[in-house]
Amino acid sequence: MDRAAAGIPGAALTTIGYGEYDPATGCLRYACAGHPPPLLVTDHHAEFLGGGRSRPLGAAAGPRPEAATDVPPGSLLLWYSDGLVERRDADLDVGLARLAAAAARLDGTHPRTWCDGVVRELTGGDRLHDDVVLICLRLQSQEAEAAVPPAVPLADDGRPALPRSRSGPVRQRR
Repeated sequence: MDRAAAGIPGAALTTIGYGEYDPATGCLRYACAGHPPPLLVTDHHAEFLGGGRSRPLGAAAGPRPEAATDVPPGSLLLWYSDGLVERRDADLDVGLARLAAAAARLDGTHPRTWCDGVVRELTGGDRLHDDVVLICLRLQSQEAEAAVPPAVPLADDGRPALPRSRSGPVRQRR
């Protein structure tokens, strides 16, 4: 990433967060280069993942650290930009505490609802001086994913069931 940032005009000191979740093992591997730490919420308990931290892209030499944590099934992972938590008139720790408190109160099953609620609570409709990005992900185990019905109905042979035309067979135009 450092080499890529060096070749992109304006990308010096870019921050980035990266994560890989393995639903088979429940392991989340992650790294943050100058980016705020991801927030993991399990059973209404919010915890910032402080491992795998390093300086922004282009400001570090050598390999970057990464961290790993076991994630209980159904946990919520929030990745966000600093614009969500930083305010010119308040300490960064205040913004992080507000985020953790808002995230710990989240209920429901739809990530969009979580994102909307967190952004609404942290911005309060105020005009901000920085961009705000928030991604909310529900981390499910492989067993839990298997219990979710497929989005596309399957035929008896396991292949996607294609809708049939009411007017007869589909003809190819020449």
